[in-house]
Formats: sequence, C-alpha cells, structure tokens
Amino acid sequence: MGFKPDMRISPAGLSRRFLPVPSLFLWIIFWIVLWIIVASGPLSADIVHLKNGGKIEGQVIKQTPTEIHIRTKFGSIMKFPRSQVIRIEKKMNVWDEYEILRNKTKNTDAAGLFNLYHWCMKHGLKREAVRVLEEVLQADPDHEGAHRLKGEVKIQGKWLNPDAARAAGFHLHEGKWLTHDKLMKARGFVRWGSKWITKSEYNRMEVKLTMEKLLNMELTVVNSEHFGVRTRFPKHHAERLLEYSESAYKAFMEIIPYPKKSLKNWSRIQIWLFDNLDSYQLFFDKFLWPKKYVTKEEDYIYYREAGNCNFHFPHPIIVLRRSSALPKFSDQAALTIHNIGHVMLHRMKKSIYPPDWLEEGLGHLMEEKIFGVSRIFCQMPGKLTRKEIFIPGWRNSGKWKQKMSLLLIPNAVPPWKTLMKKPLGGMNSKELAKVYGVLRMIIKKKPKALRAFLDKATKHSWVQVFQDATGWSPDDVDKELAQFIRTHY
Repeated sequence: MGFKPDMRISPAGLSRRFLPVPSLFLWIIFWIVLWIIVASGPLSADIVHLKNGGKIEGQVIKQTPTEIHIRTKFGSIMKFPRSQVIRIEKKMNVWDEYEILRNKTKNTDAAGLFNLYHWCMKHGLKREAVRVLEEVLQADPDHEGAHRLKGEVKIQGKWLNPDAARAAGFHLHEGKWLTHDKLMKARGFVRWGSKWITKSEYNRMEVKLTMEKLLNMELTVVNSEHFGVRTRFPKHHAERLLEYSESAYKAFMEIIPYPKKSLKNWSRIQIWLFDNLDSYQLFFDKFLWPKKYVTKEEDYIYYREAGNCNFHFPHPIIVLRRSSALPKFSDQAALTIHNIGHVMLHRMKKSIYPPDWLEEGLGHLMEEKIFGVSRIFCQMPGKLTRKEIFIPGWRNSGKWKQKMSLLLIPNAVPPWKTLMKKPLGGMNSKELAKVYGVLRMIIKKKPKALRAFLDKATKHSWVQVFQDATGWSPDDVDKELAQFIRTHY
C-alpha cells in the first residue's frame, strides 16, 4: 500500500504534523517581527493615484514600461498596469529629510549641528542624534550644550562625567563640584593643622590654647560622647566627672524624653573646672562677661558664684571653680550635674528661658538621681551658717526624705501659684524643696507632662500650659503634693 495523505487534515494540522511545535512558534514570531519591521520601517511615502480614484500608499520598488510595482506599508507587493495609473506622487519620509538637512549643515557649524541634534530627537532618530552630538563636539570641543546633554560638568576648565569627576577628587555639594578642601569649608569645617574640625571644636581648641597661655600651664582635656572637660585637675579627676555627667544625661532623657534625631547635631557640653577664684575670674573676663561679672569668695551662698552656665558661647558651657565652701570633688560634681539640667533644658526649649522653678527644681532632681540626695535637703529648714558650709558631708545625709514632711506645715511654704511666678533669687531652701517635690510628683504620676509642657510653653503662658499638660490647677497641685508626701515620705 502506498502512502495516502489524510485529506481531512487542515493546513494548520499539516504544519503541526511536519513541523515541531517549537519550530512553528518561532516561525510565527519571525513573521510577526518581519511584519512590524516592514510596516514601521523607513518606507518612502509614495502614493500611486489610480484612474478609478483609488490611492495606494507605500514604496514604489519597480517600474516597467507596462507595470508599476509598489510595496504597501503592510509589506505586500501590488502590481498595476501603467494604463490604470494616473500619476505617482513622491513624498519624503523622515530619513529623506534627515539626509537633506545633514547635507546642508557644514561639519564646522556647531550651532547648526546642535539644532539638527534636537530635530533628530524630535523625530525619533536617536542613533543619528547621538552621532550628530559627537559631530557638534568635533566642531566645537567646548560646546556647553552638547557636554550638558552628555551629563558632563566643567571643572577647572575640563569637561568630565560624574564618575571621572569623583575619580579626580571632586565632590558634588548643593549642585556644585568642589575640591575636598572647599567641600569641608562649605560644610562648615575649619582646618586645624592637617585636620578638618567643626567650628565648635575649633572654638574649643582656641579657648583651650588661650587659657593655657594665660595660665602658663597645660590643661587636662578629656571627652565623652556628650561632654568635654577642661581642667587644671588630674586626668582621673576629669574622667570621673565625665562618668557622672553621662549618667546625668541619661537621667535627663528619661525624665524628659526627646527623639534622638532632634539631638544629633548637638555639640558636646563643655565643662571648665578651675581650682581657684583667679583662674575662674580670668575665664569670665576673657570669654563670657568681660568686666561685668565679678565673683568674690565671701559672697558665696549658692551655686551661682561657684559655677555658671552660659548660652551665648559658641557651644554650651558650664564653668565651675573649687571654693572653700565646696572643697571636695563630690560637691563639684553635684554642681556639674545640677547645671547639666539647666543646659539641657535650654537646648530643649531654645525659644524661651524655661521658668525658674523648672530650671532649679530639675537641677536638684538631677542631683538626687545621681547622688541619692540633693543639697537643698542639707540646708533645710533654713540657711546654713558659715561653719556648716565648711562641712562637706551633705551628700551623706540620710534624713532628706523625712525633711519633706516639713513642707506639710501650714503656711511654711507659699502656695504653688506663687512659686510658679517667683524668681530664683527670691526662693529659700524650703521653697526650692517644694519645687523639687512637685517635679518628683509630676514625674511619678504624670510622666509625659514635662515634655508636653516644654513643647507648648511660651514666656507668657506658663500657668495655663502647665495646667493643660498636667491636668492640675495651681490649687490642685498643693492638694496633690500634700497627699503625695504623706504617701511616699
């Protein structure tokens, strides 16, 4: 029996029988791609006008005495007897126009070539555009527009792409390419010898060198994450002070938590610790309040004459001196911790000076956090005598909690609404103890209230903002404090 084809098989079925499925799929893709290329390719826009009124658009590929052959935009080829053709209309396509424009433009005409580049981009001739852009630079090697289009920048008379600029040691800063030195200056750094340091560090170094020259001796310098100590005392003394200070920083952030991102640009708080009144006064006269502030040994009462914070200096600063009233290191450290509270408060609320009751009360609270007791409870119920001042045992007092009960004596301490408006210089030790007690109560019962108060307080709204933050009126505070003392002390 010979081979008999199955006449019921369709052409598609025949293809499937004699062509593997993958091959068939590739052929289909090939013809689709070919059709797209032909349909969208650079055909001349020829139009054949027929006698019957019809028009065929495509590319005339052959003409004989008797026939016209035209490839349509769909790729098919049609033939027409010349007797049916009235005329052939020739139209230029984009490629024809490009050739004409390019031939008209001289190789030395950078401006003309640059215009041709834009024409090519507008009409989708991207390869030609790239070639023309290179021809622009051949005509004018310094043509800014061509270099910019290539993503290049002019640095010190040379056109470089960003990678080449970085490799050559340049850095992009606010839209400008700078050398390393100019970059550091633009970022606010100052050269110190072979190093670049911040302006704040530069100021600190200048102050240190100036003081060493004035004192005719080298100062001890130690730094931690948030603090720096400059002193005439030994290094181990300064390092111990730094340990206390970092503990105080942590305690403050627990009392009034602020997001770390708001603190990232803070410079170190500088602590200057002098061993005598002359050095202390010399520092004030030279750097802080020249000839406006004089300290006297016999005038010592509270911390103001023994230490001071200054917020107009290039960086936050605490200045302390050893005096006969504070002969031991622990007492100097207590003043440091106290003043750290002040500096931190001012950093948190730069728009106003925090109220005196908050500044001083928080200072004493910080002392208690670090040392277990605050100096105000060594002075209650009244001012210390000169003899008592010379006794450095305040830190060992174990009766401070019992002394809180003195605040319950009727009319012994003014009401809270009075203390809120009272200046620091007018407060005695009992009044300061009450301020301390109120702050301790707020932190215990309303832990978020101090942060809320600082966020909203202005110089003229302390009373109202305090009430909004704590939920207590001034009269409520007195009642709450009495109950708080009875419960906890």
